[in-house]
Amino acid sequence: AVVSTQSTGDLILGDATLASAVVTNIATLTLDLPESKEVVTVPDKAAKPEITHVFRQPEKRPPQAISSLFTGLVLLPALIVLGVWMKLGANLSGFSFSLSGLESSYMGRI
Repeated sequence: AVVSTQSTGDLILGDATLASAVVTNIATLTLDLPESKEVVTVPDKAAKPEITHVFRQPEKRPPQAISSLFTGLVLLPALIVLGVWMKLGANLSGFSFSLSGLESSYMGRI
C-alpha cells in the first residue's frame, strides 16, 4: 500500500499594524511513500544517567613582564608618532580626544 500525503507552503506577510496578514500559497507538495513495515516503538521514559563534564585545564599565561613588554611594543609606534608631531609643531588642537568626539568621527566614516 502507498501512503499519499499533500502539504502546502504559504508565505505570510504581516505585522502588528496590519488588520490582516497577506497569505500567498507558494508551493504544494505531494508525496507518495510506501507504507512502512517497521514497528514504531515508544522511547523509554526512564531516568538517564547524569551527564558530567570534564573541563580542560586553562592554558598557562605568559609572565606579567612579557605581557607588559608586548603592550609597550604595541603602543610604541603611537607614542613615536605623537612625539614626532610635537617636535614638528603639529596643531593638535583641532583633534577631539573626548569619547563623544571619537564616536562621531568614527560614525561619520560608516
